[in-house]
Amino acid sequence: MSRTSSFTTPPDAEPQMQQAVPAAEVADQTATQRWRWKNVVLATVMIIGGVGLHTVTLWPGASATRDAFLKELGTQVAAALLIGGLWTLVNEFMLRREFLRILETNAVQLSREAHALDESLREGHTALSRQIDSGTGLLLRKIEFAKQAQAVGLVEVHASYASYDFKDLILNSSELMIVSNNANAWIARNAEALRKRFSDPKRHTTFILLHPSADVLETLARKYGTERDDLRKEIRNTVNHLRVLGEGGGKVSVYGHFLVNAYSSYVGDEYAVIVPYVNAPKQHPRPLLRITDREGQADCLYKHVRRECSALAEQSLELLELPPSGSASAS
Repeated sequence: MSRTSSFTTPPDAEPQMQQAVPAAEVADQTATQRWRWKNVVLATVMIIGGVGLHTVTLWPGASATRDAFLKELGTQVAAALLIGGLWTLVNEFMLRREFLRILETNAVQLSREAHALDESLREGHTALSRQIDSGTGLLLRKIEFAKQAQAVGLVEVHASYASYDFKDLILNSSELMIVSNNANAWIARNAEALRKRFSDPKRHTTFILLHPSADVLETLARKYGTERDDLRKEIRNTVNHLRVLGEGGGKVSVYGHFLVNAYSSYVGDEYAVIVPYVNAPKQHPRPLLRITDREGQADCLYKHVRRECSALAEQSLELLELPPSGSASAS
């Protein structure tokens, strides 16, 4: 039958244990010092005993000299005592001291290395904590941005709209509205998709460009370092190009407005693409944002842009009635 005993550490046991540690160290040092002096005393006694025994064995009148065996034994024991005593003294005062010095040097070196390692670990921990905090902050900001983007319907961003493929928007939207200054470059880049779209009479496409008589053309001419008549000609060329592409029977409407375009808009049935204009005179890459319709949110960005384009079309004039570029009335 075994008995199981349990021990509960009292609340004040930890301070007592902490106080006991230095006391134990002092006790160990004291024991070491006493043991050292014991060795010296023992060595001295051995030397004295060896000398005395050797003297006795060599003393002519001593009884021990009468027996050769005892004499030889005494001589050997005396020599052993002398050698042992001398070796103890040499070891105590020379070898042991050097050994302790080496141990102390190694202990100091190990202490320095441990301190350096501790500092390195602390620095690494601090750097890692900073990286974790920075990464966590960046992740939280990205999550917050994702929530904001989702709230407005932003689903895609491109650094340059020139790399974006408009084919899906052009071919699969039953109603498509394009708002641009002149849309020349965009129409040329997507001519094949537009030709296919214009061949389908069920699809309606609306272009809202700057009117050739708009006052803002004077400002744009100064911005791009050209003439106002050159910008008018570009708009007329766009109308003529659309007239040619629209010969397939599709419904195409082209309007001209007298306001200012802050961005180009390409609005389909389910999503829209926005391309902001840059302020620099030179043609820098224009970013692209794709926004989608948010069901149940009447004030989402997609619906706002769609309503804005529809309202702009109502305030614009029909441009397909303009004479083709190069005709007598246009010159």
